[in-house]
Amino acid sequence: MHKEESRQAFKARQLSFIPSPTQLPADGSIVILTGFKSANRCYIRSADSAITEEYQKNLKKIDNFGKNSHEVNSVPKANTFAMAQKDEQWCRVQILSARPDNRIRIHFIDYGTIGIRYLRELRRISNTMSSLPCFVHMVQLHNVTVYSMETKFLEHISQNVDKEFRMRRVESDSMGGNIELYYADTEKLLNTEILTACQEFSGKESENVSSNNNDKESSPDKGAESSSVVSNNNVASGSAKETNSSIEATPPKKSQIMCNTPVKNDVDNKSPGSSGKKKNLPPPPRQLPKPCMIPPFETIPFDANAKNVKIVVVDNSYVSRGYVGCILEKDCDKLQSIQKFLQNYDGSGQAYKPKLEEYCIAEFESEWYRGKVVEVLDEDKFLIAYIDFTNECELTSASIRRYPMSLTIPCCTNLCAIDGLPQELSDDLIEFLEKELCDFKKMHVDNIKIFDDITFIESKELLKKIHNAKLI
Repeated sequence: MHKEESRQAFKARQLSFIPSPTQLPADGSIVILTGFKSANRCYIRSADSAITEEYQKNLKKIDNFGKNSHEVNSVPKANTFAMAQKDEQWCRVQILSARPDNRIRIHFIDYGTIGIRYLRELRRISNTMSSLPCFVHMVQLHNVTVYSMETKFLEHISQNVDKEFRMRRVESDSMGGNIELYYADTEKLLNTEILTACQEFSGKESENVSSNNNDKESSPDKGAESSSVVSNNNVASGSAKETNSSIEATPPKKSQIMCNTPVKNDVDNKSPGSSGKKKNLPPPPRQLPKPCMIPPFETIPFDANAKNVKIVVVDNSYVSRGYVGCILEKDCDKLQSIQKFLQNYDGSGQAYKPKLEEYCIAEFESEWYRGKVVEVLDEDKFLIAYIDFTNECELTSASIRRYPMSLTIPCCTNLCAIDGLPQELSDDLIEFLEKELCDFKKMHVDNIKIFDDITFIESKELLKKIHNAKLI
């Protein structure tokens, strides 16, 4: 078989390692809730006895295969599949992301839950197991807002997992949600319960922040705010520099200063018929900014049918797995505008603890970049993806700030798989790619294709250099 035929055959095998989709349960049918991806997106499967029996058979086949499968030797690529244990049972998982310490973020596709496993805990999966039908479907709930999946909130709504609901399809809302789930036994609407829970947790969060802000303020006699100062400590985390700089309370706006000014005992502050006695009136509640779960900018993917374009490599952190972060050369002006905005950004404000999947501003080597929280590691440690450069880093709240809603420039950066590479890259090939695809290197791309949400870029020029170096 010629090399080109071999490459095409490998691509076909790789793309066939995708679970066969099944039909979404019928409108009005009973379904089982298996997990949540976010407040308004959840996973369901049909409660039909015949489908449930087929589902259980698949789980048993997968478990038996996993018991005899071999360990995964190298870090798998994102969006590929493997095996991992859940409740002592081997399951199919989709690889979401990998960390430098070989911790892998995975999606249990037959349950709809997310987990973390070390590389040594993963096992290989066969084409046959990958291609078995997947009976779990992700749906978007109607009229449920996007809310951060913090631990307590997730625990609260996850009490409904494994319960039966009657599914109804309705006209899509502005966010695209078109599913209503009614408890099978009471016919109460789950959507309403989740929306109420979002509002309650948001209210509690506002009360906690207001309480903390009040603690930081001085007494009315002084009429000024005090600042909370934290000692400077330099903490190294990965390749990023985390500096616990002095953290000051965010200066209030003019309207807030007026609201918090003690009420004077004069004629202007007396209501008609009042006795003129001094009243200790509480200040109006502060309007606190909400977490940025929906960004004020557009994310622009590469055109799936683009040919003969110039790209610029912006990050090669994942080149050892065959991926690079890149942007079209014609869009570099947008990236420059983003960086110019952030160069003038004042990062001396209050440290911030973001929510899961929240957009923020994050520090990297003493400079600020746009980021998104992809994992909350502990009380004050977050895994941040730098969305304009595709690399990730662990940070504490000292290196994170709220997202400035005035920064509306689109994100044009894409994480792309290099088409034509072997499944496992040799050390020599990785070293070659790191040098050839260094940061801000321009490259001609002949074709761009998208398969199963993975963007492939083909560069005949790059492949020719690799062949000439006898690395493939």
